[in-house]
Amino acid sequence: MPVIAELCERLASAGVPETIQHDDLHDGQVFVRDDGYLFFDWGDACVSHPFFSMSVTLEGGLAWGLDDVENSEDITPYRNAYLEPFCGFAAQAELQAAHEVALRLGWICRALNVQRFASRLPVPYRKEHLQGVGVRLRMLLAGFD
Repeated sequence: MPVIAELCERLASAGVPETIQHDDLHDGQVFVRDDGYLFFDWGDACVSHPFFSMSVTLEGGLAWGLDDVENSEDITPYRNAYLEPFCGFAAQAELQAAHEVALRLGWICRALNVQRFASRLPVPYRKEHLQGVGVRLRMLLAGFD
């Protein structure tokens, strides 16, 4: 708990305000439409740190590449593009440091959303989906190696 509390303080110190974040943003949730983008399935969205969405997007999706091999894709250009609009809140180096912290903490947010959803399912499906909570918490812990 002290480590998590310290990480929360470090993330908050970057000065990026909380906002709505998707919490399940991946390639199946974004569509090109009429020269714009349509973001789909906001069922897992919540008010929290905007960098938390990148846990699923970058670590849970893009880093695995097309061949589904962990860390086969360099996420740096995607991270930098995502952070660019936040440069008014902090310097790029501070945003990158906050992003690294948010990748860890984002898995807690995701685990809580999965638990909230799964706990309301009928009994035959509940146990299967609750296993996803453990998966997300293992993603959190994997970042502390």
